[in-house]
Amino acid sequence: MAKELRVGFIGGGNMAGAMIDAVLQSGLLSADSLSVFDPNTDICDSLRAKGLRIALNNSQLAQECDIVFLAVKPQIVSLVLPELCGKLDGKCLVSIAAGVSVESLRSVLGPNTDLIRVLPNTPMLVMRGATVIANPKECNSEFLDLVVQIFHAAGMVEFLDESLINAVIPVSSSSPAFFFRFVRAMAESATKNGIPYGEALRLAIETMHGAAHMMRESGKTPDELIAQVSSKGGTTVAALSAFDDRDFEGLMDDAFARCINRANELGKQ
Repeated sequence: MAKELRVGFIGGGNMAGAMIDAVLQSGLLSADSLSVFDPNTDICDSLRAKGLRIALNNSQLAQECDIVFLAVKPQIVSLVLPELCGKLDGKCLVSIAAGVSVESLRSVLGPNTDLIRVLPNTPMLVMRGATVIANPKECNSEFLDLVVQIFHAAGMVEFLDESLINAVIPVSSSSPAFFFRFVRAMAESATKNGIPYGEALRLAIETMHGAAHMMRESGKTPDELIAQVSSKGGTTVAALSAFDDRDFEGLMDDAFARCINRANELGKQ
């Protein structure tokens, strides 16, 4: 039944591209069942080459598709929604716009459109995404099942109440940038001690990759894994004392608070 549904993407940037690639690589849907509209002609040309249909505008895409992914920046949502009014009745809109609530979408689109709010992240680009779906209050099971399958094709999926979606942004959506910056800082510190940047970067990346795999597969808590690396009076304990002196956990709390506050601000625009 899923293959009879037409899926459209408003916006063809990185996140939409990751979803499209996941769908195509998994064989979940054919390219001919996918449509996209993006004002960037280069993006459209690239997706057309993959076999997707290119809509002339957002309105046409909404008319042609059963499920529409709203894959634009939060600041653009208020400009796009009016073009969709009256064209998604009996259909489904999936929003990946950070900070934009289902209530705000409903206030424009009305009661006859199924709405699903989703928080994906950029590791979807390498099929290692961690996606959070806000528990929909009412949604056609056929629509929801296909949306879940699309995100499962690009990684893991968790469900949370919508009231927690903004709070989870720094956990899984913004956090890849935290890791990237941490790895960059490791490599740059290594160069100050004579290690060539390229070698240091490769070592840091592989170590982080291995540590993440170890955390996932070992079944041990973070504290247990920290203890496993740390020996009393050793080098790791000496290094971690700098984390303590600089209040690393407090820094993380501050980063989370700023991220969540910005998400709340975006939702009011």
